[in-house]
Amino acid sequence: MKNMLHTRHKNKEKARMNKRIIVRLYAAAVLILLSGNLLAADPGNEYERLVIFGPNLAEIVYKLGGEDFIIAVDSFTDYPPSLKELPRSGTLSHPNLEVIVEEEADLVMIQGDNQKLRDFCRKQGIAYRVYRLEGVAGIKEGIMDIGRLLDREARAREFVDSLNKKCKEQEKPEKRNRPGILITLSGLSPEVNVTTVGKNTFLSELLEKAGGENVFADIGIAYPRVTMEKIMVRNPEMIFEIMPGKELSDKERHQRKKFWQRFPSLQAVRNDEIHFLTEDFLLIPGPRIGQTYEVFQKQISEYQGRKTQGDR
Repeated sequence: MKNMLHTRHKNKEKARMNKRIIVRLYAAAVLILLSGNLLAADPGNEYERLVIFGPNLAEIVYKLGGEDFIIAVDSFTDYPPSLKELPRSGTLSHPNLEVIVEEEADLVMIQGDNQKLRDFCRKQGIAYRVYRLEGVAGIKEGIMDIGRLLDREARAREFVDSLNKKCKEQEKPEKRNRPGILITLSGLSPEVNVTTVGKNTFLSELLEKAGGENVFADIGIAYPRVTMEKIMVRNPEMIFEIMPGKELSDKERHQRKKFWQRFPSLQAVRNDEIHFLTEDFLLIPGPRIGQTYEVFQKQISEYQGRKTQGDR
């Protein structure tokens, strides 16, 4: 009898231990999946000297009121304008490690990943945080994570709530009434594949929220390259050529439209629905995604208005 009770007690203790292990593993997995971060930095610490690799991360820190904490930014960061005067930390692929040491950083924030950079931070005893902000939900979680890290969680929550209101999904029309849209991110040539956007990207998600349908939303690759033949099969009603910061002359616009006119079977070409979107924030997965949504929504709404008038 004693042996039986002892065995039961051991089994119960073992079961409780296994349960604790499972709960801890599950919690860790959920945290990683939700944040998309390598959790090397501790939200319980106070960080006041940030070196940032990623224009989107710099914008988030700035938006949350942490501008004074930023001591260096990467070569691509040019917004807000006040950050242009800061020391440059190079690029993710070619980081300027000397700047990190010289500026006495206590936290390095990274969009993407670089093993060499992480190893350097570990060796120097500098905290780091790795982000992979891509989908809309991931961007919002990144904002919240940075808010917690910099003790600005309330401000982050307020901003995420405002984004939710701004990007409130349009009352979805039936699928057949949602214009099929091709987004291009590269130069155009009939001999060269065109870079577009696949599913699970913030651009594709914002397009859907704005009332459109990404014609390549079924492709699992974030930014696939597609042939003109595939574009013709998908036959988009609208084409959005995204060229952030590009000032197109009338001549350049004419030349780009002339390229598409070589494919007159495309609905977008027949109806002259080729649009050049040049706002500088369009490709940045950061705080200004609400403005990207508004750009898409405006184009789609105006198209639907033109279509309605044409049906009369």
